[in-house]
Amino acid sequence: MKELFTFKIGDTGIFLQKPGSQATRKMGTVYSVSFSNALKMGIMSEIDIRNHVVQDKDEREKLLKKWSQLENKRQMMLVKELDPKKIEEKLTEVAAQLDRLTNVINKAIVDNSAEVMGYQKVVDWMVVNLTFWDDSKLPVFDGETDDAKMNQYFDALDEGGLVAKVIAKAIICFQGYLINGITDPEIYRQVLEELDDEEKVDRDIPRADEV
Repeated sequence: MKELFTFKIGDTGIFLQKPGSQATRKMGTVYSVSFSNALKMGIMSEIDIRNHVVQDKDEREKLLKKWSQLENKRQMMLVKELDPKKIEEKLTEVAAQLDRLTNVINKAIVDNSAEVMGYQKVVDWMVVNLTFWDDSKLPVFDGETDDAKMNQYFDALDEGGLVAKVIAKAIICFQGYLINGITDPEIYRQVLEELDDEEKVDRDIPRADEV
């Protein structure tokens, strides 16, 4: 087994396997099936979401054109040593409109697209099939089928405890590999250390009934 990353939770080591050719083919199948199922369920693709969110497909282009025209006017006023304050106020307003539009589109894609559902299913598959106890190299999820492993996965999340913590960290690592192509162990180490620091801060904040 090739290593993607190994981390510890307390004294327990967790080994994440780097996908080989067979696993990569399976991941492609999982993505395709999930993407197709999402479309059948009425979940839109990223392109459909963009077209749906921006009812007028030219809205963004119009805003960009308006911003460009205002910026040209501002530059001309500066050359003529005129006060560009009013133009700058309009520029700020148009930039804010563009930003809001972009955020709406991106949030819709992140929350709802068929592509995102496909990636989530692939990451789940990676967690239940490529996560091992480091000392024995036995699988954390030892069900005989993918469905059995996914049942163990959801049971562990419901119960909390060690395996739930393993899942949370494995998801972060496998997402980094799948979506961003990260293979450098140092990057994973830094990300997980930051996560541990955030959890420590959360634990140290007193509850309302303790204040």
